[in-house]
Amino acid sequence: MKQNEKSQKFTIYYDAKKSELSKHKIDAYALGSSILEMSKMIYEADRVINSTEKTIDLLVTAPVKKGSVAIEFVANFLNNGGMDVLKYIGLTAASSSIVGGSAIAVSQIIRDKKVLSIDSYSDSDEVEIKLNNETIKCDKTVAELVTNPKIRKAMSEVIAQPLINKEEPVFRIEVNNVETLRLTNENIVNIRPLNKDSFNSQESVKTLTTNVKLTQINFKSKNGWKMVYENEEKNVTIQDESFFERISHNALAFKEGDIFKVELTIEEKNTANSKRTKYIIKKVLRHRASKERKLV
Repeated sequence: MKQNEKSQKFTIYYDAKKSELSKHKIDAYALGSSILEMSKMIYEADRVINSTEKTIDLLVTAPVKKGSVAIEFVANFLNNGGMDVLKYIGLTAASSSIVGGSAIAVSQIIRDKKVLSIDSYSDSDEVEIKLNNETIKCDKTVAELVTNPKIRKAMSEVIAQPLINKEEPVFRIEVNNVETLRLTNENIVNIRPLNKDSFNSQESVKTLTTNVKLTQINFKSKNGWKMVYENEEKNVTIQDESFFERISHNALAFKEGDIFKVELTIEEKNTANSKRTKYIIKKVLRHRASKERKLV
């Protein structure tokens, strides 16, 4: 591990009355699958949460724990984003601070019910997951994880599969010898893959007034522009006709990196396997520049 990396150990336990698990034995296939699916779940969650670069590495050690089967993992954080991966999945003590619960907690509520839609609000970090006869409020990052089919399948394989048909099954997690999660009986059974018929397509449109920095310009087209929004560079389309005409005639007054107050529309289309976001500047309200260079 490099000097600037941090790490977190966590241990998962499988136990069940009158089974090989209580004798520190587990089916070889179940053990291998559990380790593989844990890595799939964490790496897919890392991609969802920190899409720009990998932030976490996962290693396995094999401590001997009496009376159950334990698998000890070591997560090396390549930067601070890696910490969020474990937190939002529900693998650390910090998971208890998430409003509405972690991905493991919310998955127990959703079970195998069909997800109809996810409704978000521009001024809130919470979203509403709509099922047939129920609405669940949770953190928007958690919602992304629990509606991701790869993560839900891996979660089921890690938690539920090794304990199928076991008497009084127990799945638990310890971090630094402190129990952070315990699931038994129905709670384990409720961890299931995402319903394959969940939202085939879900679209949302929100419009807000905000400041953006235009970093790539295109005087010949309304497409091909880029902006910095929420500290990330994104492609954006200009649909303000009057602004487009004004800059076309006053090219020298415009500089890449100028900040504008705009009416920004964000269109999102989500499916179970992909997410597409489109940014459109509907109207430019103000050019934050010196008086002689102001376009608006």
